[in-house]
Amino acid sequence: MGFLKSIWRFFVPRERTLIFTSFQQDDYARAKNRLQQSGIPHRSRIVNWDGGRGFSHTRRMQYSIYVAKADENAAVETTGSK
Repeated sequence: MGFLKSIWRFFVPRERTLIFTSFQQDDYARAKNRLQQSGIPHRSRIVNWDGGRGFSHTRRMQYSIYVAKADENAAVETTGSK
C-alpha cells in the first residue's frame, strides 16, 4: 500500500486540497478556465469509472481540481465551489 500512496502523493502532494469535483466535462472546463484566468496554479485528476464491458456501456468520467492550501480561498471564490 505504501507504493500506491507514494504515487498518489507524487501526483497530488499533501499540501494540495480538493476544491472541485464534477462528472460533467463542461463544468470542469469552466472551473479550470476561471483558475487559469485568475493565475491560480492547480492540478487536475481525471478518472474513468468504466465498470462494464461491451459497446453499449457508457463511460463515467470524474473531473477533480486541486490547489495549494494557500490558494484555497481564492480558488473557491473564483470557481464558486464549496
